[in-house]
Amino acid sequence: MTHPTRRTVLLLGVLGLLAGCGSDPQVPSAAVATASTTVSAVVTASVATVPAVRVTDAKGKGVKNVLVRWRITSGGGKVVNDSVRTTASGDATSGGWTLGTTAGQQTLQATADGISAVTFTAIANAGPLSRLTPISVVDQQATVNTTATSLPAVRAEDQYGNPVSGAAVVFTIVQGNGTLSGAQQSSNALGVAALGGWTIGTAIGQQIVTATAAGALPAIFSVNALAGPAVDLVKFVGDNQAGVANINIAIPPGVRVVDAYGNPVGNVPVTFTPGANSGTVTGGSIVTDPATGTAFVGSWRLGTASTQTLIATSSVIPNKSTTFTSTVTVSAFNVDVRFVGDASL
Repeated sequence: MTHPTRRTVLLLGVLGLLAGCGSDPQVPSAAVATASTTVSAVVTASVATVPAVRVTDAKGKGVKNVLVRWRITSGGGKVVNDSVRTTASGDATSGGWTLGTTAGQQTLQATADGISAVTFTAIANAGPLSRLTPISVVDQQATVNTTATSLPAVRAEDQYGNPVSGAAVVFTIVQGNGTLSGAQQSSNALGVAALGGWTIGTAIGQQIVTATAAGALPAIFSVNALAGPAVDLVKFVGDNQAGVANINIAIPPGVRVVDAYGNPVGNVPVTFTPGANSGTVTGGSIVTDPATGTAFVGSWRLGTASTQTLIATSSVIPNKSTTFTSTVTVSAFNVDVRFVGDASL
């Protein structure tokens, strides 16, 4: 039996030591989340749970010194660590995640070379109510005592324009004598709140409704209320005058055309016609003034009867008329004229 030499024994020992100490280098195989992958927060706020991952090899052991990149993939926002190397245990953290300004789903991914990305999802909620934005017509026209064609509606929004649901919105008449229905509303999931109904008041001119909510400036809606259909002619000026026969009356009679609520109605044709034995007129056909609803005869030259009449009518107001009366006190052709010093008198 032969015995190994001392040199051989030493060589075998070194080889055995090398064989026992040698191992394959760790190769990153996967990344797993070590924090919740689904979170929620208000827009522009930091999420409570900091996104973090662990990079492992094929045996599930953490791999150190791997470069992990943190990238916002939707929704904006930012992270503290754009890129970071894993610790001895294979862990890497974003350091913090601040959401962007857009409400809804926002995503963040952790990536490293050669492995699949890990995605973190945040539900970004709208911030506090900041404004009420009109989403319906803010200036319109309507006839008095009718329903507004476009009902006021607003969208409740935070300072970034995200819809705010559940906002208590109140609609109020601040000018005019109309009525509202469904004046108290709660904004829906889209942030929308709409007035139930608005009956325009009976007075012409601007009528205003505001939408208000705590924490927001009011939204303003207005209607220019127009007069309704003409229903009557009322005396405006020139009745019960005394005049001289064959001479124009001092004050030309005038009427005002009104709707059912007494509002003046413009652009209505009016005709002035003398009664029997009541002289003549000039400018007997005229249209009412657009602003005041008034119409005046051009002139009325009296006849010789002691009591005379002038009748105002309109083709758009059937069976309605207004009569002015004038009394003749003296005839222009029966004046006794005397000249001082005339011997024939």
